[in-house]
This record gives sequence, C-alpha cells and structure tokens, in this order.
Amino acid sequence: MSEGQVKLNQGRLNYRAEAGALALNTDDPDEPIATLSYVAYFKSVDKTAKPENRPITFIYDGGPGSSSVWLHMGGLGPKRVVASTPDKPVLPPYPVIDNAYSLLDVSDLVFIDAPGTRFGQFISHAANVQERQAQKRQKENDTYSINGDAHAFAQFITQFLSRYQRWNAPRYLLGESYGTTRTVALANRLKVQHNVDVNGIILLSQYLSQDIDIDRPESNPGIDQPYYLALPTYAAIAHYYQHPANVAENLDHLLTEVEQFSLGPYAQALAQGNLLPESQKAELAEQLARYTGIPAREWVKADLRVSGPLFVKKLLTEQGDTVSRADGRYRGASLDKWLRGAITIRL
Repeated sequence: MSEGQVKLNQGRLNYRAEAGALALNTDDPDEPIATLSYVAYFKSVDKTAKPENRPITFIYDGGPGSSSVWLHMGGLGPKRVVASTPDKPVLPPYPVIDNAYSLLDVSDLVFIDAPGTRFGQFISHAANVQERQAQKRQKENDTYSINGDAHAFAQFITQFLSRYQRWNAPRYLLGESYGTTRTVALANRLKVQHNVDVNGIILLSQYLSQDIDIDRPESNPGIDQPYYLALPTYAAIAHYYQHPANVAENLDHLLTEVEQFSLGPYAQALAQGNLLPESQKAELAEQLARYTGIPAREWVKADLRVSGPLFVKKLLTEQGDTVSRADGRYRGASLDKWLRGAITIRL
C-alpha cells in the first residue's frame, strides 16, 4: 500500500494505492485454481464522508490475454507514461506524469489483470511435475473461454467487494476491445449467478460483433459491413498524411461526406456483388481513391474490398512504409515490400 497525489483539472487529489491478488476457487475453497492480480486506487476522503458509498469502477483491457497495464498506465490511472508521438519520438526511460484525465475524481478504480497475466498464476496441488503441468493446462482450458473468463472476473469482483466492504457502492464495468465482450458476459454472470447488480457499463473500442472486423473480413465471406464501416477510418488516416494531396482540407467535412458515401452508394454497390456493372465499379473506385489515397486500379483489383492489413501496407507503399494498425498516425519502414505494385486477389 502507498499514498499518492495527482493534479487534476479540479485541483490536487490525494489517494491510496493497493496492489494484490485474489484467489479463484471452484468447489473446494482450500484449493484455488488461480489468482488474479490487481491495482486499486481509492480517493482519500474526509472523516465525515462514507467511502463505502463512493462509486467503484472495475477496469480491464482485452486481448484476450492482456493485462490491464495499457488502460492503467496509458489512459485512466492517476499516473501515466509519456509515450512517443509521431512528431516527438521518446526513448527510454519514459517519464511518468500526473494524468489530468484520470477517472479517480469521480470513482475509485480497480485495474484487473486477466488470468495468466502480470502477477496472476494458475495453481496446481499435484505431487509430481507431470501432474502439475496437466492440471495447469486443464485450468487454463477452463478459464480461457468466454464463459470461463467471465466466471473468473465475476469471482474476483464479488471477493473484492467483500474484502473492501464496498457492497453498497455504485459499481461500474469498463472494458476495452475484447474487454467489451467480457463486460457483456460478466454483467450477465454477476447478475444471474452472484446476484450482483451493476450501475453501468462502459465499452471502449467495442468488439461485440466479430463479423465486422476489418482486420479479418475473409473469416466471414459474404459480409460486406467491415468494408463500408471502415472506410471513414481509412479516409481519416489518409487525410493525416495528406494523401492524396487533393483530399478535402477540413477533416470533419470530409468524414461527414465519407460516412454518407459509405452507408449509401458504397454499401449499395457492394450488396450487388457480381451484378455490379463494370462502369459503376470503375466510378466507385475513383471515388474510393480520392478518399483513401489507394489508387483506383488497386480498388478495382480488390473488387472494391480492401482489408485493414492491406490498407496499412498500401497507403504509403511508394515510400516503403507501413502504417500502424493500432494508431494510424504512426508509420515505419516496411520489412516486407513485396506488396509494392502487387495485384490483390479476393477469393
């Protein structure tokens, strides 16, 4: 446990930080199957307040299989790491500064690490090495599933509420990426199996429908939603690099135009499949090129369907660079330049 202070927009805030791990049990409380580690932040309040009634938010990243370090030190904790920006690269050691945008002023924060990450571990009580390894694999299989993962987090939350006497606190769940999938399953698990209500859920970079994943659209052939839903993102990244040069100067106006085009002419054209006339395909390819900087001929070769991995490779291919799939403002030298001028075939 430690004491800290953070400067927020509303002034300075004192807090208490605690790190620990809670054991998860199945039928036998004396033989836990795993531990989940956490870091919790509690706002320091005066003696007249009731800290047990203060809101508490349980926070976790996605992955699946990721610890909560990204939201913890990158977004929502009282301190954050200053990472590199596209125009100002930073080398280690990275400075740690007050996070003026932390949620700690409105809620206590509990960052939960998924099973098998950070200080959490699977526990085996077998006598010999082979049996311990077999038990560990079985426990991993039981936990590394949608239901098993939700069950582990639900056990953690109920134990945490008891340990810190926070059963009367307003409770919130905040998940990122796969953590949004977890949040939906977790809220149901808490309600149905543990009789625990939550006051609200917060979905960051929601990933509730894998059918619209532009990174792997080929996993669900025949579904065109990923392509027209991703087009505004492509346009925004191209706008950042001023590529093509004749793209609209105002990003807000551009995105409004692209969104209307995506949900209108582009979506309607994709729905026609092989019945789309070649002349109309060529016209759409020219418009797509204007928005994205990917040449019209590439859009035609791709049958008007460019996936996320292909876009980040092709956008700056003439410069030999690849754009980051996590943050389009970042770019780096392409290790594999075979896509330069390559023909894209959609099976």
